[in-house]
Amino acid sequence: MFHSAEPFTARQIAMIEGTAQNVAHSAVLDLLEKLVREKNITRAFIARRLGRDPAQITRWLGSPGNWTLQTLGLLMAAMGHLPTIGAQSVESLGRSNYYNESADLARKSPPKPTIEVKSDPSSKPTTIDLPKRLAA
Repeated sequence: MFHSAEPFTARQIAMIEGTAQNVAHSAVLDLLEKLVREKNITRAFIARRLGRDPAQITRWLGSPGNWTLQTLGLLMAAMGHLPTIGAQSVESLGRSNYYNESADLARKSPPKPTIEVKSDPSSKPTTIDLPKRLAA
């Protein structure tokens, strides 16, 4: 999927963008969960620290849909941390279900129910379509 020099498809781009957003979002939520347990850090604390409305912090923590790197940095800094950026091969992302062969099979119509019949052991089998009520 990612080996060639061909441009990424729209689905591949969406998968890559979504993965990046989810990784950032998970990192912030994991840190917040840890700090809530260890230091009683709250969303209200983060809002006060950033001079933002608590509702905005709740929206930011609810979904990374419109996050920027600045949003990530602000949230982490409000909790006393700075984000670190790393890289990994896009091959490690695997393939989305859209590209999964099993998912492709599931989208296709099931094979027509048939039975093979031989008139004698040396003859070629004859394939007969079964009625749906007998297929189950």
